[in-house]
Amino acid sequence: LLAARDAANLCGVSQRTWRSWDAGGRVPQAVEIGRSKFWRRQELEHWVQLGCPGREAWQSIYGEKKS
Repeated sequence: LLAARDAANLCGVSQRTWRSWDAGGRVPQAVEIGRSKFWRRQELEHWVQLGCPGREAWQSIYGEKKS
């Protein structure tokens, strides 16, 4: 699992941009552990490969791939 800083680095954006995208529903849903958010590396890599679709579109794409 990646913290916001590491997820932002993986996707080539600043941590501030990453948090803004998260709040706006532009990135995949985070895994919440306590009050912290984390993202799955493999999921983010697939998300970038598919052109960074919005969260809603991504959930329907990624949900199909997981089943």
